[in-house]
Amino acid sequence: MNIAHLAPLSIGAFSIVTGIALLNSTIAIRADLEGFSSGAVGLMTTAYFVGYMLGVMTLATTVGRTGHIRFYAACAAVLTAAILTHGLSDSFWVWMILRFISGISVLGMYLVFESWLNSVIPHQQRGGVFSLYVTLTLLAFAAGQLALLFGEPKTMKLFVIASILVVASIVPFSLTHLQEPERLERTGISWLPFWRQAPLGLVSAVASGIVTSVFWGLGPLYFTRSGWDLKAVSFSMFSIIMGAATLQWIIGWLSDRYDRRRIIALVCISSAALAVTLGVVVEKDWIVSSMITGFFYGSGAFSLYGLAVAHINDYVEDDKRLAAAEMALAAFGIGACIGPLIAGPLMELTGAVSFPLFCAVVLCATGMYSAYRITRRAPAPELERSTYYPMIRTSPGATSLDPRVTDADPENKQE
Repeated sequence: MNIAHLAPLSIGAFSIVTGIALLNSTIAIRADLEGFSSGAVGLMTTAYFVGYMLGVMTLATTVGRTGHIRFYAACAAVLTAAILTHGLSDSFWVWMILRFISGISVLGMYLVFESWLNSVIPHQQRGGVFSLYVTLTLLAFAAGQLALLFGEPKTMKLFVIASILVVASIVPFSLTHLQEPERLERTGISWLPFWRQAPLGLVSAVASGIVTSVFWGLGPLYFTRSGWDLKAVSFSMFSIIMGAATLQWIIGWLSDRYDRRRIIALVCISSAALAVTLGVVVEKDWIVSSMITGFFYGSGAFSLYGLAVAHINDYVEDDKRLAAAEMALAAFGIGACIGPLIAGPLMELTGAVSFPLFCAVVLCATGMYSAYRITRRAPAPELERSTYYPMIRTSPGATSLDPRVTDADPENKQE
């Protein structure tokens, strides 16, 4: 298949991800201007991820019944209305409901794009397209942070820009000539077998959910309450995401060649140290140093989910890899719902500095658990290890895109 045929879907995906990234950061900063506590912002972030995970569990069948384009347009309309309503109300309860609705809508839009992409990409091109998609998504997240510079959070302008990006994403999807995919099927999930086979993978996925959700929901609030202006907040968030978009390829390469548990331990401990360092340089108001530190922190913290999925795949049978990917997504979702509930009130009680310290504690504990697991059994045989791929936590459609899943399909092996 000519990759150029995917341009409409790619443009639409870049637009929606940029809009979502801009929205998440704008809400955290605007919430501070409205006088919301850190605990309140944490609750709103949890509401977003609860809605997101509810979408993971329920929307796959709905897409098949309504059609991908119509369903995407409906989710975009609901999300646009939710975004604009943020600017019309300063009620905490209204905002929390809007975040819940936004989480469901965002998941629905991701689900449409990723299931569509999954249906049109031939098996032979799956690895390259998957890697390109992950890189494109991370760059869109980074672009969303730079978009903060186009307006003031205290006005409607940034909400309007985010809304425009969401609505604009409908156009490429509506005009594409690619055939709509078949109904997306999901596998059943059972926790116990995966816990017995790869407990470190599930623990790492939960830890990734915690630190990632705290970053998206409370990161801009942390920099704002540290006294930084909008430009400094924008570039600091941008540098962390760019670290995730670049250096995790090197981390993955290393994990494919050495005991993956040791790499997980090294990544977690070093990321914990970098989180503490970030707290120090931010406290001293060293903006350039914080950007450099954040770049390396992002490369480690954001690679943890990919390492978790790769580790689980090291120990499961080929025909269980799709279920393993969905299990990792569910574990991530649990962590994403828990993290802001703890970090938000902690920031309110002990100050903004508890944000990087909380992330450091979570990562350090995960690194120590990884070191413990090394003592419990031998590493997976080299010939049985899966290949690391950078991962993003979007929808069940992305799990089917994973080349490790399609490599395990007997029909693909016969080609």
